[in-house]
Amino acid sequence: MSDAPGSCAGDDEVVAIVSCAIAPGLATARALGVHNNTIYHRLNRVQTLTGLDPRTYRGLCS
Repeated sequence: MSDAPGSCAGDDEVVAIVSCAIAPGLATARALGVHNNTIYHRLNRVQTLTGLDPRTYRGLCS
């Protein structure tokens, strides 16, 4: 991620969420100790802030 305004660079929680997001099924929520919907909403926030969808290959590799 870039250091552009609105980016998530340097936010350890966001980095952890995106890193875990590629884990299958409920593993992401369990690994972070949160509800599944929390992961969904936080990933939406990453997309809003960066313009990249971390749930897609393109978004993860950009």
